[in-house]
Amino acid sequence: MKLSTAGISILRGNKAIWEAAREALGVGAAAMYKYVQRNDVELTKAAVLKVIREETGLTDSELLEEEKEPAKA
Repeated sequence: MKLSTAGISILRGNKAIWEAAREALGVGAAAMYKYVQRNDVELTKAAVLKVIREETGLTDSELLEEEKEPAKA
């Protein structure tokens, strides 16, 4: 699982949500920036999803998506 495009866009576009999610994870700004850039699995933790849900009203199914399998050669 990873955060959906909508979830990443929310974190990138809303400083208050970004800060609240960062605090929920207990990480610094540099770590949070890396998590968002990589769409790290850390962003799928319950505390982060709760922050985004409460601020946006989106559901987990709207915030999460399955990771795509890499193409086989």
